[in-house]
Amino acid sequence: MKIPLTPQEMTGLLATLQARFEQQPQRHPSLNWQDVLARLQAAPQALASLQQMELSGGEPDVVGCDSAGGNLVLTLLMKLRDGKLPLPTAAACLSPVTDLTEDKQLDPTIHDPVLSMEIMHFYNNIYLTGNDPHDPLISPAHGDLHGFPPLLIPVGEE
Repeated sequence: MKIPLTPQEMTGLLATLQARFEQQPQRHPSLNWQDVLARLQAAPQALASLQQMELSGGEPDVVGCDSAGGNLVLTLLMKLRDGKLPLPTAAACLSPVTDLTEDKQLDPTIHDPVLSMEIMHFYNNIYLTGNDPHDPLISPAHGDLHGFPPLLIPVGEE
């Protein structure tokens, strides 16, 4: 993403945002434009992101999903990057499944409240259907994750 915006880009973007702000006062009754403007001008990264959204028709181009879907988000990013196709502005993977190899011995004292090891093994086999679990497009943890847009990956234990 190009930072900072040119003065002409910033003027045009701020005019667009001000017009939208003034057309929808009921959405932000406790805010005034001058306060919003000051915060936007102090955040060139945010302005650059908003400019990218404008270039895409105003729609944010962020992809995200959880669990197995998080695996697919990482795979998508690898395929787009490797194919030299446009990447989204950002991505989020919530507790993604990133390694289906079952190479690592898991701590037997750790208990997943939803999935037992037997169930995970069963679903892994169905998903793999004979494919190599070390393939980065199946187990993104074994892939090259450079060149991605900003990526949020929250995980937890309980």
